[in-house]
Amino acid sequence: MAEEEEWYDVYMRRPDDDRMHQKAEERKLPAPTELFTSIYPQAGRDGEDIKLAFKGYSKDSEEAMISSGLTQWRASDVLCNYLLNDDDIDIKESLSMVGLQFDLLELGSGIGKCGLLAHLLLQTKDTTRGNAYHTVLTDGDTNAMRFLQRNVAFNTTDDEKISCQKLVWGEDEAEAFLQQNRRSFDLIIGSDLLQIPQMLENHRSEGYYYVYNRIVNDLFDTVKILGTTFILAHDEELSIPVDIVIAEAAKRYFFYEVLKQEGSVYLLRFRRTKTLRVNRMASRFHAKNTLLEDENRALKARLQLVEDKCLKLDERCTFLRDDASLPKSILISFDEDNLAIILSFLEPKDFAQLASTCKRFGLRKHAIGIEEEPVSLMKKIAYKIYEGASPEEKGSILYQRSDSPFYLYNELNKLRKPLKFDRLFGDWDIQHAADDESIIEPKKRFGGAELSEDDFPACTAVSEHVMRAGKHYVTFTCCQQSGDPLWLGVVRPLKQFKHTKSLDESPHPSPSQSLFTPFNAYWLDDLLELQCPEWDSNIHACVYKAIDGHCQWTDWGDIGGEFDLTTWTWPGMQSFEGFGKIGLLLDCDEGTLTVYKNDIRLGIMKEGLSGTYCWMVSVGSRWFIPNEDRRPTIKIERGSPPETVKDGVPQEKRQRIE
Repeated sequence: MAEEEEWYDVYMRRPDDDRMHQKAEERKLPAPTELFTSIYPQAGRDGEDIKLAFKGYSKDSEEAMISSGLTQWRASDVLCNYLLNDDDIDIKESLSMVGLQFDLLELGSGIGKCGLLAHLLLQTKDTTRGNAYHTVLTDGDTNAMRFLQRNVAFNTTDDEKISCQKLVWGEDEAEAFLQQNRRSFDLIIGSDLLQIPQMLENHRSEGYYYVYNRIVNDLFDTVKILGTTFILAHDEELSIPVDIVIAEAAKRYFFYEVLKQEGSVYLLRFRRTKTLRVNRMASRFHAKNTLLEDENRALKARLQLVEDKCLKLDERCTFLRDDASLPKSILISFDEDNLAIILSFLEPKDFAQLASTCKRFGLRKHAIGIEEEPVSLMKKIAYKIYEGASPEEKGSILYQRSDSPFYLYNELNKLRKPLKFDRLFGDWDIQHAADDESIIEPKKRFGGAELSEDDFPACTAVSEHVMRAGKHYVTFTCCQQSGDPLWLGVVRPLKQFKHTKSLDESPHPSPSQSLFTPFNAYWLDDLLELQCPEWDSNIHACVYKAIDGHCQWTDWGDIGGEFDLTTWTWPGMQSFEGFGKIGLLLDCDEGTLTVYKNDIRLGIMKEGLSGTYCWMVSVGSRWFIPNEDRRPTIKIERGSPPETVKDGVPQEKRQRIE
């Protein structure tokens, strides 16, 4: 778009308000009513203060409604503080390399506060090695451009390294802007770019969400063309939810991180790697990889030492089996602490078998806990390992005094192992990825023929780790197309469930046989045969339905020949676009299932759960259709809920996204 063409952001923010459009086009703005000043002590060259002054209007004025860039908004302060106090914006790194020019671009500059501060901070960097820098401040609004040029002239003097240029967001406009400037930009910044004025009635309506989705699309189309690193200060209270911004960025392969949060203001950094800039990032990855390799070698050395000790112990046990005549000092040459460390590497079945290797290991002469009856050395070691577990681990094991120490050790061992998808129902359609049982992906059928939605029913993958008590948190990392059918949640243990009906000799099983989810009435009788006292409630399967965010649960009941399935909404409910992470927290003690989306807590989805459960995921037909961009995968991982600590800040104190 040519620079002399008039354009006002009210066209986008209020597309149907003809009165406001006419007011904007009259171009008769009164004299500015506000003078915004900012002082940054000792931030300038030679330790001088940076003083900035900008003319504009108040936030509740009609002028700010016509052109939102004519006032000062809250998120700009967060971005300015970050620029002042954090070197992690590539400026220092770029200027330290001889001969490089650093180009900075601000989108939606408005009155110009953030861009001017960034420009003045660039002047304080070391430029004695032949480096150069240039700052470009932009806005698409005609009124904002007039004020921006005046404010830049007022706060700088004959500065050829800063310029003001008009830029309306969009792919075509960005391409033209790139050709005009003949360079891409090392860093792009912006604050309060997606504002919805507070006085706007019903500003959270569906129509305005549609309008602002268009604005977000244009914003990231512009960033994609003009640079690879974008820092955005976004005030969620005055704009659209931050997860919508993140989702639109992900569609253009931008990776994001939350640099800071102050109340409803998020400071986000988006990165999109391009070939020309991959060397610097690759060097950092290489250095990190070198450190990890050193740590890995150290761990391998320690593991080899333990394996050597275990081998010697095994040789001693083989030699001494069934020989009770040798002195005790020869039989057991390790103290109990060292023995506990060594034996903790054994699988539970091997641990139990070692108890019967010889009389010394199986002799009942040791006491554990408050038990009066002596137990064998192996049981004492098993109990010692259990006693060394963390309180969270102990809380996840339903302990009774009658439980064997071997049982406690076995449960602790399961709790510490990585989760995996132990059972694949529909394994003619899904498989583990590259021998990693924690990841599932679709596989081709029928000799690699072309697939359609009708070729594949739903399939289910289940982890057989049984959860009885305590808190259990899991993340499902998904890479799939938006809108693919996906259900994530818990189900009763299915270890004894025999999926024999599906083993048809025909290469094309019938739909009812092929389809297995916990909500398929075809398997109702078989599932109810698994019922046992440990179920303890009527919620036998409970899942998060990704496509719309609803909660679905069933008691595997039959109502008039129809499957008893309940679907309901819940506070904080959000859909999931299919690319990112869904976290689920099962609190067996409280009987709740909580949902997290990309490490942000949405809320408690379901209450009243009780008894034993396992993690499960079901996928629908569209999940199996090949995607040329990426192959659908789902990875399951055990972890800790994000509200513990994230970036040094308790997650529960962060603003919740509704």
